[in-house]
Amino acid sequence: MNKKRRETTYILRIWREPSDLAPPGEWRGVLRSPDGRRQWFFKSAEELWALLTHGETSAGTHREKP
Repeated sequence: MNKKRRETTYILRIWREPSDLAPPGEWRGVLRSPDGRRQWFFKSAEELWALLTHGETSAGTHREKP
């Protein structure tokens, strides 16, 4: 195997949204590039895993800042 390892750095934020309908709330998160120009929101561990393993277009909500 002569392939070089690919390394990507992200900032990961995870929080819990309060909810009266489904206490104690739902987990949310954002995966952000270090420069803050690209970010992907996700609602579950499955969506986060898809972002990490299948690329940035497979799951979550993608947003780019100008």
